[in-house]
Amino acid sequence: MSAGEPTPPPRDAPDGPPAEPSPPAAPAGPGRGERPEAPPTPPPSLIPGGAGLPQPVRPQPAPAPPPPPGGYPSPPPPGYPPPPGYAPPPGYPPPPGYLPPPPGYLPPPPAYLPPPPGYLPPPPGPGYLPQGAPIPGPPPGGYSAGSPVTPGGPAYLPPPPGGWGVPAGNAYPGGWDPRLPFPGWAAGAPRLTGTGRFRAMSIPELIDGAFTLYRRNFLLIVAIAAVIQVPFAAVDYLLYRVIDVGGRLDDVNALTRQIENQGNVATTTQRDALVGDFVALLAYVAVLFAIQFLVVRPLSQAATVTAVSERYLERPASLGRSYAAALARWRPLLAMVLIQVGLLVLGAGVVVLLLVIAGSDAVALPILLGVGLLIVAIVVAVRWSLGAQVVVVERTSGFGGLKRSWTLTRSRFWRTVWFMVLLWLITIVAALIISLVFTLPFSGAGNNVRQAVSQVGGTLANVFVVPLTLIAVTLYYYDLRIRREAFDLEMLAATL
Repeated sequence: MSAGEPTPPPRDAPDGPPAEPSPPAAPAGPGRGERPEAPPTPPPSLIPGGAGLPQPVRPQPAPAPPPPPGGYPSPPPPGYPPPPGYAPPPGYPPPPGYLPPPPGYLPPPPAYLPPPPGYLPPPPGPGYLPQGAPIPGPPPGGYSAGSPVTPGGPAYLPPPPGGWGVPAGNAYPGGWDPRLPFPGWAAGAPRLTGTGRFRAMSIPELIDGAFTLYRRNFLLIVAIAAVIQVPFAAVDYLLYRVIDVGGRLDDVNALTRQIENQGNVATTTQRDALVGDFVALLAYVAVLFAIQFLVVRPLSQAATVTAVSERYLERPASLGRSYAAALARWRPLLAMVLIQVGLLVLGAGVVVLLLVIAGSDAVALPILLGVGLLIVAIVVAVRWSLGAQVVVVERTSGFGGLKRSWTLTRSRFWRTVWFMVLLWLITIVAALIISLVFTLPFSGAGNNVRQAVSQVGGTLANVFVVPLTLIAVTLYYYDLRIRREAFDLEMLAATL
């Protein structure tokens, strides 16, 4: 067929004029209850630029789960809570992963968690509250309010009923006894100086600590001193009247004036009277010296040192226990006093012997001997000043106490000297004030009256002033042990 020839009609076309094209039929809509059909996907040849390209694979929906057994309602769609009363029918197994509780398991009480392993609940009895019980009302008198759990509320339960006592045999674990206060603790009370804070202190702190301890234990310290000093004052006054010390002193003064008027030439009667008076006065002094240094001084020192040590170490102290300990340590203290007196007498005898050998022509020798003896006596007295404290506290012998005191004061000699001098000045000034208050109004009275007033003033000084010196020396003894032997660490370790 050439290019200019017309195209022949198709063979199946009917004869006649061509029919007009009909409009495209509208797609039938979905009926009621029917799901609309998705539009057909055009072939790749009809998609612009899509011919020959791989098409994405559409995800196929997951198959629906099989229906539950007969009689079981359909479950709710995902994301919706189950309807009220939703539960599996009888015989329906629980969902995977759920295990039933073990036999004998009880659910915990409301609002409480189960206790951790090894925890035991408190036993029933007085002073314990069951779980969930309300806290009781205000406690009886003597109990304070305020609780770390409920601020402002009751902090303590009522005291246990009568009959609560000590376990059999008084056997508390570790030696603990609830009837005794905890060491170093006192409710609402300030801490004592020296108790609970074992540390080295300066000399002013030691003096202040002595006054503080004396003030807070005033009745105990005064009672310890009065128990021994008042009877001694009574014995002193009785001996004074029996020996007639006042009359003999008047006789000695009168005989001395008569002998001076006679040109210092005494008759036999006058000499015998003077010798008798001197012997009586010497006996009076010797008896008082023996009672004072062999009985009164050791016992009063030991009892006071015992009470001060107990209070310093935060232990209870009493008058009876203090004197019981003093009587137990009386023999070592007596031996220590005898050693000191024996050495003093021996030194004085050596000086007198040297003076006799040198004769009256040697003038400088007595002065040199006196100064040397005074220096030696001061050094020995300072180094032995803690002997009573060592014998009582460490329970050593008399000689062992002097030796131990010598060791403690080594390299602390001058500090000990200034401390003792300060105590001596305080004691002298206080005793002098008390003596003047009592003796000045009776300065013009007779010997017996002046002696009675002097006895009263001296007794008051021994009762109220001398114990302060013993307290200060005892604190100084512990201060030296802290400095030299770490006594504070020793006490701390003993409380652990």
